[in-house]
Amino acid sequence: MTGFRSSSRRRYLGLALVTASILALQVMFTRIFSIMIWHHFTYLIIGVALLGGGASGTFLAVRAWDAATIERRLGKLVVVYSLVVLLNLAIIGSVAIDPLRGRQIVQTLIGLALYFSGLFTTFFLSWRTDCFRCIHIVAQRSASSVLR
Repeated sequence: MTGFRSSSRRRYLGLALVTASILALQVMFTRIFSIMIWHHFTYLIIGVALLGGGASGTFLAVRAWDAATIERRLGKLVVVYSLVVLLNLAIIGSVAIDPLRGRQIVQTLIGLALYFSGLFTTFFLSWRTDCFRCIHIVAQRSASSVLR
């Protein structure tokens, strides 16, 4: 019984840490965009984060994986999420755009497309990881309640 409680605590701690990192990432990207581009683009981050969450929830609902598949893929997904966050920060740091320059409109649109495709991928993977953890915890709880 003690082993089950400690593994359950680790799962809840993992869920809390991933959720906190997603929220911190949203705040960080909002601050970065308000300083680097315009404060108007910060509202798009919230929209892209919600779009990524909805898309990942839909993806998981369509797939309907069992608990063993989720547990097998969870570690890999967290690593990929971490790497995509770093890649996205590198893209934002290296691709400079200026929305006020009319002559560079093509560069600006390409830069914004890179920014927001990276953001969508980041939030899609982050919410997918978070949903994975929630599904795994619920599956473990229901299995333990059946065994009691």
